[in-house]
Amino acid sequence: MLAFGRELYAMSQRLQHDVYHKAMLEDAFSLLAYSNPWDSPVGWQLEPVRREAVCEALNSAILESQGMQWISPVEACVSHSRDLLRRMARAALGACAFADLPALLRR
Repeated sequence: MLAFGRELYAMSQRLQHDVYHKAMLEDAFSLLAYSNPWDSPVGWQLEPVRREAVCEALNSAILESQGMQWISPVEACVSHSRDLLRRMARAALGACAFADLPALLRR
């Protein structure tokens, strides 16, 4: 646990220019310091409404620190679907003619 904490702290130091993500990482990391994080001063992060935003920001900060780009799952799915349709068209697979991605996205 201490090694993980040191790793998170080192990561937060690399995020000096990104104040928002650094603060989110420090808030999330501080949850580890409490035996009962729900009753801690930063326990608000564990509320179901906030949990997703905190996790998303933390994942984004981790990926950015590793030089990777964060893409939302929906965006990745749409991008992958478009790429598959292009590949199907290049391979002359007729089934791609029946796929209407824009119509599916409007639903």
